[in-house]
Amino acid sequence: MDRRPPWISAALAYLGTREVPGKGSNAKILDMTKSFARWVRGFFTDDDIPWCALFVGACLANAELPHTGSLAARSYETYGVPCEPALGAIMVFARKGGGHVGFYMGERADAYWILGGNQSNMVGYAWIAKDRLTATRWPTEEPLPSSSRILLSRNGTLLSVNEA
Repeated sequence: MDRRPPWISAALAYLGTREVPGKGSNAKILDMTKSFARWVRGFFTDDDIPWCALFVGACLANAELPHTGSLAARSYETYGVPCEPALGAIMVFARKGGGHVGFYMGERADAYWILGGNQSNMVGYAWIAKDRLTATRWPTEEPLPSSSRILLSRNGTLLSVNEA
């Protein structure tokens, strides 16, 4: 039985999807606009436009859940309900000039391991400093997770909890 939230399964299906360098765009990234309003589809015509919120929205839509409809990462600060970090939680971060949004996959003492879009111009994982976190959210339509934090080593693997 797959215990991952359905939006994480959708996110993992995009893993490794990259922007097209220079002229042109990755059709798979442009297709993420399908569940967004016409104005977003008309505006988002190039994968050079920041697309982390587009990625989160597309993954939620794939799981048949609503999203904010916005390309602004910080629009997820008020999405759903607040929650503690757990596999699949939507985490919003501040950064100079805007924000970033992605999914919680684990953590270490100083950073969260985030699965997100537009991380080094692709769908992948990144360590993001805990002091940048502005919100941790969960879709209202889904029961809050009973699982808890996932402690990882620096390379993203689970820390051992029983060496016997």
